[in-house]
Amino acid sequence: MTERSGGVGFSINESLLLEHIAAEWIRITNFNDGRATFPSNTQDSFSAVQANFENVSKKGSGSIKSASKGGIDVE
Repeated sequence: MTERSGGVGFSINESLLLEHIAAEWIRITNFNDGRATFPSNTQDSFSAVQANFENVSKKGSGSIKSASKGGIDVE
């Protein structure tokens, strides 16, 4: 059986920096906050990823495709 933490959904329209991940590391790795799940199939495993596709920041400070500010170029 696999356990997955509740994690953190980062905005898909902003650059993701290592500092953002470091700042949320406690929440990313927290299995005791009541949000942990036990996905039993591929669909259950992918549901959290799929839900994050709608996680758009209201700030709109730039696309995650832009690496000009030290972000990750996913293309």
